[in-house]
Amino acid sequence: DTVPDQPVGPPARLPQGGAGEEEAMLLKQVRDKLNALADEVEAELEKIGKNANSTESIVADIQEEQRTIFREAQNRFHESLRQRPTRATRAVERAAYQQMWLAGARINELQRQLQMAASAPYQMKRNQDLMRRMSTWQTTLSPKERPIFLRYPELRNRHHELMQRVFTAAQTRPRREQTLPTDMTADLALDDRSLRDRAVVDYAHAQQGPLQQAQYELKRLLNLQWDNERLQIDAEAWNAVGGGMTPQDLENDALELMGKRGAVLDTNPINRYNGSRSNHATTLFQFIMARFNTNDVRTGFDGRTITHRFSSNEAAVDLNVSDQDLSFQFHERVGPRRILQVEYRADHSLTINVYGDVVFRLKQDAAGNVVVFEVVDATIEQREAVSFAALYKADPEFVEQRVYPTLDHMGVRLPASRFARDLIYQVVDQLAPATGGELQQRVDQAIIDLDNEQYDRRQAALRFLESHLELASPTLKAVAEGESLSFEQQQQIERLLAEPPSDGPQYEHLVAALGLSVDATYLAQIVPSLNDEDAAIVKTQVAKLKAAGEASQ
Repeated sequence: DTVPDQPVGPPARLPQGGAGEEEAMLLKQVRDKLNALADEVEAELEKIGKNANSTESIVADIQEEQRTIFREAQNRFHESLRQRPTRATRAVERAAYQQMWLAGARINELQRQLQMAASAPYQMKRNQDLMRRMSTWQTTLSPKERPIFLRYPELRNRHHELMQRVFTAAQTRPRREQTLPTDMTADLALDDRSLRDRAVVDYAHAQQGPLQQAQYELKRLLNLQWDNERLQIDAEAWNAVGGGMTPQDLENDALELMGKRGAVLDTNPINRYNGSRSNHATTLFQFIMARFNTNDVRTGFDGRTITHRFSSNEAAVDLNVSDQDLSFQFHERVGPRRILQVEYRADHSLTINVYGDVVFRLKQDAAGNVVVFEVVDATIEQREAVSFAALYKADPEFVEQRVYPTLDHMGVRLPASRFARDLIYQVVDQLAPATGGELQQRVDQAIIDLDNEQYDRRQAALRFLESHLELASPTLKAVAEGESLSFEQQQQIERLLAEPPSDGPQYEHLVAALGLSVDATYLAQIVPSLNDEDAAIVKTQVAKLKAAGEASQ
Protein backbone atom coordinates (compact mmCIF):
# COMPACT_ATOMS: atom_id res chain seq x y z
CA ASP A 1 0.00 0.00 0.00
CA THR A 2 2.99 2.33 0.23
CA VAL A 3 4.12 4.41 -2.70
CA PRO A 4 7.57 3.26 -3.97
CA ASP A 5 10.37 5.76 -3.55
CA GLN A 6 12.19 4.56 -6.65
CA PRO A 7 11.21 6.17 -9.96
CA VAL A 8 9.44 4.08 -12.58
CA GLY A 9 11.46 3.31 -15.73
CA PRO A 10 15.14 3.91 -16.54
CA PRO A 11 16.90 6.91 -14.97
CA ALA A 12 16.56 10.12 -16.90
CA ARG A 13 19.53 11.01 -19.12
CA LEU A 14 20.47 14.64 -18.54
CA PRO A 15 22.14 17.02 -20.99
CA GLN A 16 25.81 17.83 -20.41
CA GLY A 17 27.24 21.25 -19.48
CA GLY A 18 25.72 24.19 -17.63
CA ALA A 19 22.26 23.59 -19.03
CA GLY A 20 22.48 20.02 -17.84
CA GLU A 21 23.35 21.05 -14.31
CA GLU A 22 20.37 23.42 -14.16
CA GLU A 23 18.06 20.73 -15.49
CA ALA A 24 19.41 18.23 -12.97
CA MET A 25 18.67 20.68 -10.20
CA LEU A 26 15.12 21.24 -11.48
CA LEU A 27 14.59 17.49 -11.81
CA LYS A 28 15.64 16.99 -8.18
CA GLN A 29 13.25 19.76 -7.08
CA VAL A 30 10.29 18.15 -8.86
CA ARG A 31 11.19 14.75 -7.41
CA ASP A 32 11.34 16.22 -3.92
CA LYS A 33 7.94 17.86 -4.39
CA LEU A 34 6.47 14.56 -5.59
CA ASN A 35 7.93 12.76 -2.58
CA ALA A 36 6.44 15.40 -0.28
CA LEU A 37 3.07 14.98 -2.00
CA ALA A 38 3.29 11.20 -1.57
CA ASP A 39 3.96 11.64 2.16
CA GLU A 40 0.91 13.91 2.47
CA VAL A 41 -1.29 11.42 0.60
CA GLU A 42 -0.21 8.49 2.75
CA ALA A 43 -0.68 10.47 5.96
CA GLU A 44 -4.18 11.54 4.91
CA LEU A 45 -5.21 8.03 3.84
CA GLU A 46 -3.86 6.60 7.09
CA LYS A 47 -5.88 9.17 9.03
CA ILE A 48 -9.02 8.27 7.10
CA GLY A 49 -8.39 4.58 7.79
CA LYS A 50 -7.93 5.15 11.51
CA ASN A 51 -11.12 7.19 11.67
CA ALA A 52 -13.00 4.42 9.86
CA ASN A 53 -11.67 1.75 12.23
CA SER A 54 -12.55 3.91 15.22
CA THR A 55 -16.07 4.43 13.88
CA GLU A 56 -16.51 0.67 13.39
CA SER A 57 -15.51 0.05 16.99
CA ILE A 58 -17.84 2.77 18.27
CA VAL A 59 -20.78 1.43 16.25
CA ALA A 60 -20.17 -2.12 17.49
CA ASP A 61 -20.18 -0.92 21.11
CA ILE A 62 -23.41 1.06 20.67
CA GLN A 63 -25.11 -1.85 18.89
CA GLU A 64 -24.23 -4.20 21.75
CA GLU A 65 -25.68 -1.71 24.22
CA GLN A 66 -28.88 -1.53 22.18
CA ARG A 67 -29.09 -5.33 22.10
CA THR A 68 -28.93 -5.31 25.89
CA ILE A 69 -31.70 -2.70 26.02
CA PHE A 70 -33.76 -4.81 23.61
CA ARG A 71 -33.41 -7.98 25.71
CA GLU A 72 -34.22 -6.16 28.96
CA ALA A 73 -37.36 -4.65 27.41
CA GLN A 74 -38.26 -8.05 25.98
CA ASN A 75 -38.01 -9.62 29.45
CA ARG A 76 -40.27 -6.91 30.91
CA PHE A 77 -42.74 -7.51 28.11
CA HIS A 78 -42.85 -11.28 28.68
CA GLU A 79 -43.14 -10.87 32.43
CA SER A 80 -46.07 -8.50 31.97
CA LEU A 81 -47.79 -11.02 29.71
CA ARG A 82 -47.72 -13.56 32.54
CA GLN A 83 -49.60 -11.21 34.85
CA ARG A 84 -53.31 -10.49 35.02
CA PRO A 85 -54.26 -7.91 32.38
CA THR A 86 -54.74 -4.47 33.89
CA ARG A 87 -54.34 -0.93 32.70
CA ALA A 88 -50.91 -0.85 34.34
CA THR A 89 -49.71 -4.07 32.70
CA ARG A 90 -50.97 -2.83 29.35
CA ALA A 91 -48.91 0.33 29.76
CA VAL A 92 -45.84 -1.73 30.63
CA GLU A 93 -46.36 -3.93 27.57
CA ARG A 94 -46.79 -0.94 25.31
CA ALA A 95 -43.73 0.88 26.66
CA ALA A 96 -41.59 -2.26 26.49
CA TYR A 97 -42.60 -2.97 22.92
CA GLN A 98 -41.86 0.59 21.84
CA GLN A 99 -38.46 0.39 23.51
CA MET A 100 -37.77 -2.90 21.73
CA TRP A 101 -38.65 -1.32 18.40
CA LEU A 102 -36.43 1.70 18.99
CA ALA A 103 -33.48 -0.47 20.02
CA GLY A 104 -33.86 -2.65 16.93
CA ALA A 105 -34.27 0.39 14.71
CA ARG A 106 -31.12 1.94 16.14
CA ILE A 107 -29.11 -1.24 15.55
CA ASN A 108 -30.08 -1.33 11.88
CA GLU A 109 -29.69 2.41 11.36
CA LEU A 110 -26.21 2.35 12.91
CA GLN A 111 -25.29 -0.48 10.57
CA ARG A 112 -26.62 1.51 7.60
CA GLN A 113 -24.48 4.48 8.59
CA LEU A 114 -21.43 2.25 8.94
CA GLN A 115 -21.94 0.54 5.60
CA MET A 116 -22.63 3.84 3.89
CA ALA A 117 -19.34 5.16 5.25
CA ALA A 118 -17.58 2.06 3.90
CA SER A 119 -19.10 2.37 0.43
CA ALA A 120 -16.95 3.33 -2.52
CA PRO A 121 -19.01 6.45 -3.41
CA TYR A 122 -18.75 7.72 0.16
CA GLN A 123 -15.00 7.15 0.25
CA MET A 124 -14.58 8.86 -3.12
CA LYS A 125 -16.46 11.88 -1.87
CA ARG A 126 -14.42 11.95 1.32
CA ASN A 127 -11.21 11.71 -0.72
CA GLN A 128 -12.27 14.34 -3.23
CA ASP A 129 -10.07 17.00 -1.61
CA LEU A 130 -7.07 14.76 -2.16
CA MET A 131 -8.16 14.10 -5.74
CA ARG A 132 -8.53 17.82 -6.35
CA ARG A 133 -5.05 18.49 -4.97
CA MET A 134 -3.63 15.74 -7.15
CA SER A 135 -5.29 17.00 -10.32
CA THR A 136 -4.16 20.60 -9.73
CA TRP A 137 -0.70 19.77 -8.40
CA GLN A 138 1.04 20.81 -11.62
CA THR A 139 -0.12 24.38 -11.07
CA THR A 140 2.11 24.51 -7.97
CA LEU A 141 5.22 24.01 -10.11
CA SER A 142 7.28 26.97 -11.25
CA PRO A 143 7.42 27.90 -14.96
CA LYS A 144 10.82 26.20 -15.19
CA GLU A 145 9.75 23.07 -13.27
CA ARG A 146 6.62 22.39 -15.33
CA PRO A 147 8.46 21.52 -18.59
CA ILE A 148 10.72 19.19 -16.60
CA PHE A 149 7.69 17.36 -15.20
CA LEU A 150 6.19 16.96 -18.66
CA ARG A 151 9.48 15.90 -20.25
CA TYR A 152 10.37 12.97 -17.97
CA PRO A 153 8.10 9.86 -17.94
CA GLU A 154 9.32 8.83 -14.48
CA LEU A 155 7.79 11.98 -12.99
CA ARG A 156 4.50 11.63 -14.81
CA ASN A 157 4.29 7.94 -13.88
CA ARG A 158 4.93 8.72 -10.22
CA HIS A 159 2.17 11.33 -10.23
CA HIS A 160 -0.18 8.88 -11.95
CA GLU A 161 0.57 6.26 -9.27
CA LEU A 162 -0.39 8.69 -6.55
CA MET A 163 -3.61 9.54 -8.39
CA GLN A 164 -4.46 5.83 -8.60
CA ARG A 165 -3.56 5.37 -4.95
CA VAL A 166 -6.11 7.96 -3.90
CA PHE A 167 -8.73 6.79 -6.38
CA THR A 168 -8.56 3.12 -5.36
CA ALA A 169 -8.30 3.75 -1.62
CA ALA A 170 -12.09 3.57 -1.38
CA GLN A 171 -12.04 0.08 -2.88
CA THR A 172 -9.78 -1.40 -0.20
CA ARG A 173 -12.61 -1.86 2.29
CA PRO A 174 -13.81 -5.46 2.72
CA ARG A 175 -16.45 -6.39 0.19
CA ARG A 176 -18.85 -7.39 2.95
CA GLU A 177 -18.82 -3.78 4.17
CA GLN A 178 -19.81 -2.39 0.77
CA THR A 179 -23.06 -4.31 0.41
CA LEU A 180 -26.58 -3.12 1.05
CA PRO A 181 -27.76 -2.79 4.65
CA THR A 182 -28.60 -6.12 6.25
CA ASP A 183 -30.84 -6.94 9.17
CA MET A 184 -28.73 -6.94 12.33
CA THR A 185 -31.57 -7.96 14.66
CA ALA A 186 -32.60 -11.37 13.34
CA ASP A 187 -31.50 -13.07 16.56
CA LEU A 188 -33.72 -10.71 18.55
CA ALA A 189 -36.92 -11.81 16.81
CA LEU A 190 -40.05 -11.89 18.92
CA ASP A 191 -42.84 -14.32 18.07
CA ASP A 192 -45.90 -12.13 17.73
CA ARG A 193 -48.11 -15.09 18.65
CA SER A 194 -47.08 -14.38 22.22
CA LEU A 195 -48.93 -11.07 22.11
CA ARG A 196 -51.86 -11.14 24.50
CA ASP A 197 -54.20 -9.56 21.97
CA ARG A 198 -54.43 -6.64 19.60
CA ALA A 199 -55.06 -4.23 22.44
CA VAL A 200 -51.30 -4.05 22.61
CA VAL A 201 -49.92 -1.51 20.18
CA ASP A 202 -49.44 -3.41 16.94
CA TYR A 203 -45.71 -3.24 16.40
CA ALA A 204 -45.59 -6.89 15.38
CA HIS A 205 -44.64 -6.11 11.81
CA ALA A 206 -41.97 -3.64 12.90
CA GLN A 207 -40.48 -5.36 15.90
CA GLN A 208 -37.00 -5.57 14.39
CA GLY A 209 -36.74 -2.09 12.99
CA PRO A 210 -37.12 -0.33 9.63
CA LEU A 211 -36.14 -3.34 7.51
CA GLN A 212 -39.13 -5.35 8.68
CA GLN A 213 -41.42 -2.36 8.28
CA ALA A 214 -40.30 -1.91 4.71
CA GLN A 215 -40.95 -5.59 4.03
CA TYR A 216 -44.39 -5.36 5.54
CA GLU A 217 -45.32 -2.24 3.62
CA LEU A 218 -43.98 -3.57 0.34
CA LYS A 219 -46.06 -6.72 0.74
CA ARG A 220 -49.07 -4.56 1.46
CA LEU A 221 -48.36 -2.33 -1.52
CA LEU A 222 -47.95 -5.19 -3.99
CA ASN A 223 -51.12 -6.87 -2.75
CA LEU A 224 -53.45 -3.88 -3.00
CA GLN A 225 -56.82 -4.84 -4.43
CA TRP A 226 -58.96 -3.09 -7.03
CA ASP A 227 -62.60 -3.39 -6.04
CA ASN A 228 -65.60 -1.66 -7.61
CA GLU A 229 -63.60 1.27 -8.93
CA ARG A 230 -62.07 1.89 -5.52
CA LEU A 231 -58.47 1.40 -4.60
CA GLN A 232 -58.24 -0.35 -1.26
CA ILE A 233 -55.22 1.18 0.46
CA ASP A 234 -54.42 1.50 4.12
CA ALA A 235 -52.95 5.01 3.95
CA GLU A 236 -52.56 5.16 7.72
CA ALA A 237 -50.39 2.05 7.71
CA TRP A 238 -48.29 3.40 4.86
CA ASN A 239 -47.77 6.69 6.68
CA ALA A 240 -46.72 4.76 9.77
CA VAL A 241 -43.58 3.44 8.09
CA GLY A 242 -40.90 4.29 10.59
CA GLY A 243 -42.94 3.41 13.66
CA GLY A 244 -43.75 7.04 14.37
CA MET A 245 -40.21 8.20 13.62
CA THR A 246 -39.35 9.76 10.30
CA PRO A 247 -36.20 8.57 8.53
CA GLN A 248 -34.63 11.91 9.46
CA ASP A 249 -35.50 11.39 13.13
CA LEU A 250 -33.98 7.94 13.11
CA GLU A 251 -30.84 9.08 11.33
CA ASN A 252 -30.38 12.04 13.66
CA ASP A 253 -30.78 9.70 16.62
CA ALA A 254 -28.07 7.35 15.31
CA LEU A 255 -25.71 10.21 14.44
CA GLU A 256 -26.16 11.69 17.90
CA LEU A 257 -25.29 8.37 19.53
CA MET A 258 -22.20 8.06 17.34
CA GLY A 259 -21.16 11.69 17.81
CA LYS A 260 -21.26 11.42 21.59
CA ARG A 261 -18.67 8.63 21.35
CA GLY A 262 -16.37 10.68 19.12
CA ALA A 263 -17.08 9.00 15.78
CA VAL A 264 -15.72 11.04 12.84
CA LEU A 265 -18.42 11.42 10.20
CA ASP A 266 -18.66 13.35 6.96
CA THR A 267 -21.37 15.96 7.28
CA ASN A 268 -22.46 15.62 3.67
CA PRO A 269 -22.16 12.06 2.35
CA ILE A 270 -23.45 11.51 -1.13
CA ASN A 271 -26.68 9.72 -0.27
CA ARG A 272 -27.73 11.55 2.87
CA TYR A 273 -30.58 13.97 2.17
CA ASN A 274 -33.94 15.02 3.53
CA GLY A 275 -34.55 12.28 6.04
CA SER A 276 -32.51 9.60 4.28
CA ARG A 277 -35.29 8.25 2.13
CA SER A 278 -32.58 6.12 0.62
CA ASN A 279 -32.91 4.12 3.84
CA HIS A 280 -36.38 3.01 2.84
CA ALA A 281 -35.37 2.43 -0.76
CA THR A 282 -32.44 0.22 0.14
CA THR A 283 -34.46 -1.76 2.65
CA LEU A 284 -37.14 -2.36 0.04
CA PHE A 285 -34.41 -3.46 -2.32
CA GLN A 286 -32.98 -5.78 0.32
CA PHE A 287 -36.38 -7.37 0.85
CA ILE A 288 -36.88 -7.92 -2.87
CA MET A 289 -33.50 -9.61 -3.08
CA ALA A 290 -34.34 -11.93 -0.21
CA ARG A 291 -37.75 -12.71 -1.65
CA PHE A 292 -36.28 -13.88 -4.92
CA ASN A 293 -33.33 -15.70 -3.36
CA THR A 294 -30.56 -13.86 -5.13
CA ASN A 295 -27.38 -12.18 -4.01
CA ASP A 296 -26.20 -11.38 -7.53
CA VAL A 297 -26.19 -7.60 -7.23
CA ARG A 298 -24.38 -5.18 -9.51
CA THR A 299 -23.47 -1.85 -7.92
CA GLY A 300 -22.14 1.13 -9.83
CA PHE A 301 -21.33 4.80 -9.39
CA ASP A 302 -21.08 7.36 -12.19
CA GLY A 303 -19.91 10.27 -10.06
CA ARG A 304 -23.40 11.35 -9.07
CA THR A 305 -25.71 8.36 -8.81
CA ILE A 306 -25.33 5.09 -6.96
CA THR A 307 -26.96 2.22 -8.85
CA HIS A 308 -27.96 -1.15 -7.41
CA ARG A 309 -29.33 -3.69 -9.87
CA PHE A 310 -30.13 -7.37 -9.87
CA SER A 311 -31.92 -9.67 -12.26
CA SER A 312 -33.20 -13.20 -11.73
CA ASN A 313 -35.57 -15.55 -13.51
CA GLU A 314 -38.41 -14.14 -11.43
CA ALA A 315 -37.74 -10.43 -11.18
CA ALA A 316 -35.61 -7.49 -12.21
CA VAL A 317 -34.96 -4.64 -9.79
CA ASP A 318 -33.20 -1.30 -10.20
CA LEU A 319 -32.44 1.25 -7.51
CA ASN A 320 -30.81 4.60 -8.29
CA VAL A 321 -29.88 6.99 -5.48
CA SER A 322 -28.31 10.40 -6.02
CA ASP A 323 -27.82 13.40 -3.77
CA GLN A 324 -31.25 14.83 -4.65
CA ASP A 325 -33.56 12.04 -5.76
CA LEU A 326 -34.03 8.33 -6.02
CA SER A 327 -35.92 5.91 -8.24
CA PHE A 328 -36.81 2.30 -7.58
CA GLN A 329 -38.33 -0.13 -10.10
CA PHE A 330 -39.45 -3.68 -9.47
CA HIS A 331 -40.51 -5.80 -12.46
CA GLU A 332 -41.97 -9.26 -11.94
CA ARG A 333 -41.18 -11.78 -14.68
CA VAL A 334 -43.63 -14.46 -13.56
CA GLY A 335 -47.06 -14.55 -12.00
CA PRO A 336 -48.98 -11.26 -12.17
CA ARG A 337 -45.94 -9.62 -13.80
CA ARG A 338 -46.52 -6.38 -11.97
CA ILE A 339 -44.30 -3.34 -12.16
CA LEU A 340 -43.72 -1.17 -9.12
CA GLN A 341 -42.07 2.22 -9.56
CA VAL A 342 -41.14 4.51 -6.68
CA GLU A 343 -39.72 7.95 -7.40
CA TYR A 344 -38.62 10.58 -4.92
CA ARG A 345 -37.59 13.93 -6.36
CA ALA A 346 -35.77 17.03 -5.20
CA ASP A 347 -39.09 18.79 -4.56
CA HIS A 348 -39.70 16.22 -1.79
CA SER A 349 -42.55 14.54 -3.68
CA LEU A 350 -42.94 10.77 -3.55
CA THR A 351 -44.77 9.05 -6.40
CA ILE A 352 -45.59 5.36 -6.60
CA ASN A 353 -46.83 3.72 -9.80
CA VAL A 354 -48.04 0.15 -9.95
CA TYR A 355 -48.74 -1.41 -13.33
CA GLY A 356 -50.79 -4.59 -13.28
CA ASP A 357 -54.40 -5.34 -14.16
CA VAL A 358 -54.90 -1.66 -13.46
CA VAL A 359 -52.52 1.24 -13.13
CA PHE A 360 -52.72 3.40 -10.07
CA ARG A 361 -50.59 6.17 -8.71
CA LEU A 362 -49.98 7.22 -5.15
CA LYS A 363 -48.49 10.53 -4.14
CA GLN A 364 -47.09 11.54 -0.78
CA ASP A 365 -47.23 15.22 0.12
CA ALA A 366 -44.74 17.18 2.22
CA ALA A 367 -46.61 16.23 5.40
CA GLY A 368 -46.21 12.55 4.62
CA ASN A 369 -49.85 11.90 3.72
CA VAL A 370 -50.50 9.50 0.87
CA VAL A 371 -53.37 10.04 -1.53
CA VAL A 372 -54.47 8.38 -4.74
CA PHE A 373 -54.35 11.18 -7.26
CA GLU A 374 -54.95 9.26 -10.49
CA VAL A 375 -56.35 5.88 -11.48
CA VAL A 376 -56.01 4.66 -15.06
CA ASP A 377 -56.52 1.36 -16.80
CA ALA A 378 -53.30 -0.10 -18.12
CA THR A 379 -54.64 -0.48 -21.64
CA ILE A 380 -55.29 3.25 -21.89
CA GLU A 381 -51.80 3.97 -20.62
CA GLN A 382 -50.32 1.63 -23.18
CA ARG A 383 -52.53 2.87 -26.01
CA GLU A 384 -51.18 6.37 -25.52
CA ALA A 385 -47.62 5.11 -25.61
CA VAL A 386 -47.89 2.78 -28.60
CA SER A 387 -49.91 3.29 -31.76
CA PHE A 388 -50.81 -0.25 -32.65
CA ALA A 389 -52.02 0.68 -36.09
CA ALA A 390 -48.89 2.56 -37.14
CA LEU A 391 -46.61 0.03 -35.51
CA TYR A 392 -48.40 -2.92 -37.02
CA LYS A 393 -48.22 -1.40 -40.49
CA ALA A 394 -44.53 -0.69 -40.16
CA ASP A 395 -43.47 -4.02 -38.68
CA PRO A 396 -46.16 -6.68 -38.01
CA GLU A 397 -43.56 -9.26 -36.99
CA PHE A 398 -42.16 -6.93 -34.35
CA VAL A 399 -45.64 -6.34 -32.93
CA GLU A 400 -46.43 -10.04 -32.75
CA GLN A 401 -43.09 -11.16 -31.36
CA ARG A 402 -42.12 -8.22 -29.13
CA VAL A 403 -44.94 -5.77 -28.42
CA TYR A 404 -47.67 -8.23 -27.48
CA PRO A 405 -45.42 -10.34 -25.22
CA THR A 406 -44.24 -7.15 -23.54
CA LEU A 407 -47.81 -6.09 -22.88
CA ASP A 408 -48.59 -9.53 -21.52
CA HIS A 409 -45.64 -9.28 -19.15
CA MET A 410 -46.94 -5.95 -17.91
CA GLY A 411 -50.37 -7.45 -17.27
CA VAL A 412 -51.95 -5.21 -19.91
CA ARG A 413 -55.25 -6.54 -21.20
CA LEU A 414 -56.43 -5.92 -24.73
CA PRO A 415 -60.21 -5.68 -25.23
CA ALA A 416 -61.81 -8.87 -26.54
CA SER A 417 -58.74 -9.93 -28.50
CA ARG A 418 -55.65 -8.51 -30.10
CA PHE A 419 -57.24 -8.48 -33.51
CA ALA A 420 -60.32 -6.65 -32.25
CA ARG A 421 -58.12 -3.76 -31.10
CA ASP A 422 -56.12 -3.80 -34.32
CA LEU A 423 -59.23 -3.89 -36.51
CA ILE A 424 -60.64 -0.84 -34.79
CA TYR A 425 -57.48 1.15 -35.36
CA GLN A 426 -56.93 -0.06 -38.91
CA VAL A 427 -60.44 0.75 -40.06
CA VAL A 428 -60.35 4.14 -38.39
CA ASP A 429 -57.01 4.92 -40.02
CA GLN A 430 -58.66 4.48 -43.41
CA LEU A 431 -61.85 6.37 -42.59
CA ALA A 432 -60.62 9.26 -40.48
CA PRO A 433 -59.26 11.38 -43.38
CA ALA A 434 -62.70 11.44 -45.01
CA THR A 435 -64.36 12.81 -41.86
CA GLY A 436 -61.92 15.52 -40.94
CA GLY A 437 -60.65 13.72 -37.86
CA GLU A 438 -64.01 13.72 -36.06
CA LEU A 439 -64.32 9.98 -36.35
CA GLN A 440 -60.87 9.55 -34.86
CA GLN A 441 -61.97 11.50 -31.80
CA ARG A 442 -65.03 9.33 -31.40
CA VAL A 443 -62.89 6.23 -31.76
CA ASP A 444 -60.60 7.47 -29.02
CA GLN A 445 -63.57 7.93 -26.73
CA ALA A 446 -64.94 4.53 -27.66
CA ILE A 447 -61.60 2.89 -26.91
CA ILE A 448 -61.63 4.55 -23.51
CA ASP A 449 -65.13 3.21 -22.99
CA LEU A 450 -63.90 -0.23 -23.96
CA ASP A 451 -61.17 -0.01 -21.39
CA ASN A 452 -63.44 1.14 -18.59
CA GLU A 453 -64.18 -1.49 -15.97
CA GLN A 454 -67.91 -0.70 -15.89
CA TYR A 455 -68.41 -1.85 -19.53
CA ASP A 456 -68.51 -5.37 -20.80
CA ARG A 457 -65.54 -5.33 -23.13
CA ARG A 458 -66.75 -7.75 -25.74
CA GLN A 459 -70.25 -6.36 -26.08
CA ALA A 460 -68.94 -2.80 -26.10
CA ALA A 461 -66.55 -3.70 -28.91
CA LEU A 462 -69.35 -5.23 -30.90
CA ARG A 463 -71.67 -2.26 -30.32
CA PHE A 464 -68.94 0.15 -31.32
CA LEU A 465 -68.14 -1.68 -34.54
CA GLU A 466 -71.79 -2.00 -35.51
CA SER A 467 -72.99 1.50 -34.62
CA HIS A 468 -69.98 3.65 -35.50
CA LEU A 469 -68.19 1.80 -38.28
CA GLU A 470 -71.36 0.18 -39.64
CA LEU A 471 -69.64 -3.14 -40.21
CA ALA A 472 -71.10 -6.49 -39.23
CA SER A 473 -70.29 -10.08 -40.08
CA PRO A 474 -69.92 -13.44 -38.34
CA THR A 475 -66.16 -13.05 -38.53
CA LEU A 476 -66.13 -9.69 -36.80
CA LYS A 477 -68.64 -10.83 -34.20
CA ALA A 478 -66.42 -13.79 -33.45
CA VAL A 479 -63.48 -11.46 -32.96
CA ALA A 480 -65.46 -9.13 -30.71
CA GLU A 481 -66.71 -12.05 -28.63
CA GLY A 482 -63.20 -13.28 -28.07
CA GLU A 483 -63.21 -16.24 -30.43
CA SER A 484 -60.08 -17.12 -32.34
CA LEU A 485 -59.74 -16.38 -36.03
CA SER A 486 -58.70 -19.15 -38.35
CA PHE A 487 -55.11 -19.26 -39.50
CA GLU A 488 -56.17 -18.24 -43.02
CA GLN A 489 -58.13 -15.26 -41.70
CA GLN A 490 -55.20 -14.13 -39.59
CA GLN A 491 -52.81 -14.41 -42.53
CA GLN A 492 -55.21 -12.47 -44.76
CA ILE A 493 -55.56 -9.67 -42.21
CA GLU A 494 -51.83 -9.52 -41.62
CA ARG A 495 -51.12 -9.25 -45.35
CA LEU A 496 -53.65 -6.46 -45.73
CA LEU A 497 -52.32 -4.55 -42.77
CA ALA A 498 -48.72 -4.96 -43.87
CA GLU A 499 -49.26 -4.22 -47.57
CA PRO A 500 -52.51 -2.31 -48.16
CA PRO A 501 -53.52 -2.01 -51.84
CA SER A 502 -52.67 1.30 -53.43
CA ASP A 503 -55.68 1.54 -55.75
CA GLY A 504 -59.09 2.71 -54.60
CA PRO A 505 -60.42 3.27 -51.07
CA GLN A 506 -58.33 1.08 -48.80
CA TYR A 507 -61.12 0.40 -46.32
CA GLU A 508 -63.05 -1.29 -49.14
CA HIS A 509 -60.40 -3.99 -49.42
CA LEU A 510 -60.38 -4.52 -45.69
CA VAL A 511 -64.17 -4.84 -45.66
CA ALA A 512 -64.11 -7.27 -48.56
CA ALA A 513 -61.29 -9.34 -47.13
CA LEU A 514 -63.19 -9.88 -43.91
CA GLY A 515 -66.40 -10.71 -45.70
CA LEU A 516 -68.17 -7.80 -44.08
CA SER A 517 -71.49 -6.45 -45.31
CA VAL A 518 -72.94 -2.97 -45.07
CA ASP A 519 -76.59 -2.66 -44.10
CA ALA A 520 -77.60 0.77 -45.40
CA THR A 521 -81.17 0.31 -44.17
CA TYR A 522 -79.93 -0.21 -40.63
CA LEU A 523 -77.83 2.93 -40.86
CA ALA A 524 -80.77 4.97 -42.13
CA GLN A 525 -82.84 3.83 -39.17
CA ILE A 526 -80.34 4.84 -36.53
CA VAL A 527 -79.51 8.29 -37.95
CA PRO A 528 -82.64 10.04 -36.56
CA SER A 529 -81.81 8.86 -33.05
CA LEU A 530 -78.38 10.49 -33.07
CA ASN A 531 -77.43 14.05 -32.25
CA ASP A 532 -76.38 16.36 -35.07
CA GLU A 533 -72.68 15.63 -34.75
CA ASP A 534 -73.16 11.87 -34.70
CA ALA A 535 -75.69 12.01 -37.51
CA ALA A 536 -73.29 13.99 -39.71
CA ILE A 537 -70.57 11.42 -39.13
CA VAL A 538 -72.88 8.51 -39.94
CA LYS A 539 -74.32 10.21 -43.05
CA THR A 540 -70.83 10.85 -44.36
CA GLN A 541 -69.95 7.26 -43.67
CA VAL A 542 -73.08 5.96 -45.41
CA ALA A 543 -72.26 7.96 -48.52
CA LYS A 544 -68.71 6.64 -48.59
CA LEU A 545 -69.82 3.05 -48.09
CA LYS A 546 -72.51 3.31 -50.79
CA ALA A 547 -69.98 4.76 -53.20
CA ALA A 548 -67.58 1.96 -52.42
CA GLY A 549 -70.31 -0.63 -52.94
CA GLU A 550 -71.31 0.83 -56.31
CA ALA A 551 -67.69 0.98 -57.46
CA SER A 552 -67.16 -2.69 -56.64
CA GLN A 553 -70.16 -3.89 -58.66
